Amino acid sequence: MSWIYTIIGIYLILMGILGLNLKVIYLTLTFKIRVYDFEDLYGRTAGRIIFIFLGILFLIYKFFIADKISGFLGI
Repeated sequence: MSWIYTIIGIYLILMGILGLNLKVIYLTLTFKIRVYDFEDLYGRTAGRIIFIFLGILFLIYKFFIADKISGFLGI
């Protein structure tokens, strides 16, 4: 299951670099599907920077936080 974080992080970084598909789709607590287009909301450059930043955060979480916690807890 931990490889999913790596795939999502690399996908976000690639989409930020290429400037393609800068959309986030998520499910709310009331089970409504929301779609936000970062290119329309923040502009092309800011949307790309946010996507690259989110991809880096996914990779930091996976390699530095989740792996250290699982190693510490023995999971």
